[in-house]
Amino acid sequence: MKDTNFYDAQSSVYSKKRYPATSTEYLHFFFKRRLGILLSYLDFISENRTNMSLLEVGCADGVVLRAVSAHSRAFSSLFGVDISPKMIESAKAEISESNVSFSLRNGAKNSSYDVILEVGVLNLNDLESEISFVKKHLKIGGYYICSLASGTSSRAVLKSKGGDDTFTHFLSFGEYDTELKKHFMVVKSDYYGLFIPLIWKIPFLARMIQHTAEILFKPFVPSLFHEKIYLLRAK
Repeated sequence: MKDTNFYDAQSSVYSKKRYPATSTEYLHFFFKRRLGILLSYLDFISENRTNMSLLEVGCADGVVLRAVSAHSRAFSSLFGVDISPKMIESAKAEISESNVSFSLRNGAKNSSYDVILEVGVLNLNDLESEISFVKKHLKIGGYYICSLASGTSSRAVLKSKGGDDTFTHFLSFGEYDTELKKHFMVVKSDYYGLFIPLIWKIPFLARMIQHTAEILFKPFVPSLFHEKIYLLRAK
């Protein structure tokens, strides 16, 4: 279970710390890269479609839904839920569009959606319960976009060697694939977040190197990438 107190405390600075205009550290690149892939998946889903509904699970201060709203007009309804009351307060304060709304997760509408987003939220401990929640709220043939971090990534391995056990309970990407395919069809997927020690000490060089390195290494060592994002479709 996520720490509500931590996210309440982060609510006033959440977007600023993760999505600055210019990336100056690895996590900035990581969050913005994931968002870019997510938006491309939504473009794929929404081609020649309008009037769709979307639910984001774990919406934080609404930064992703604000990006979706600005990027695409294919969605007539965008709804975000989170466990943090302070995050929901921040999300409501930052949005003015009438088709975007937010609520605490335990107040989620009993509705079905064309698309459900859940990025940067899932882990092994709650994978089964989250899939059940998604299947309950996803329309037949609807799409689910989610991301999962791997325990084999270079970042996880280095953190573990340094005494941080945050990622010790994470599965490999292959194991996640097996679990997800029990419930969904995999339409697209992508790896991102190859952690390269030290390069972000010089941000302007890292901004050039990171993207190129990911393109070059992805076909050969995908297991070293920190996260994988999936575009799934309900069976």
